[in-house]
Amino acid sequence: MGDIARGSTIRVLSIRYGGAQRDLYEAQFVDHVGSVVRVYVPARSPMYGHDNCLLEPAEVSAIEIYFTDRSYNIIDRAERKTCNNYWYINVAKPAKFDGTTLSWVDLGIDVSLPVDGPLVVHNEDELELNTDQKNYLRDLVDRVLQPRDEILRLGRLGKSPFDRERQIEKLRELERL
Repeated sequence: MGDIARGSTIRVLSIRYGGAQRDLYEAQFVDHVGSVVRVYVPARSPMYGHDNCLLEPAEVSAIEIYFTDRSYNIIDRAERKTCNNYWYINVAKPAKFDGTTLSWVDLGIDVSLPVDGPLVVHNEDELELNTDQKNYLRDLVDRVLQPRDEILRLGRLGKSPFDRERQIEKLRELERL
């Protein structure tokens, strides 16, 4: 894959389980250490949905943390205007990164950590519906529920990557660049 310079522009492509594009946008490469790829998405970055239609731009700056060996990724916002989530976590297949595009497949369940509240699991009803209507295989359901449980455990403990002070410090550093 070669060395990628910090600050280089890469594409982030997310795909819904089943193959449809979820969204596509550009981000600034931060680093790739072991199985972790981090990118920075500046506020107001354009985002594109299905059929490349323009979506609402990124609301605030964020660090996004992707894993090539874990079934989730994390969007870390120090501040958010409309919904005060420190983190928004997508349960997903492990990310793939080829040096220019970081891609991942969304498995449907999400977890958020609000500013003044407990971890919140989103879209579990959709998993049940997809299991019934789209005949999701049992191993896929397990691949969704196991990372959900890991996220909840690490989030409750405040363990990496859910160590808020470190992430805010990193986000502020990136905003200064």
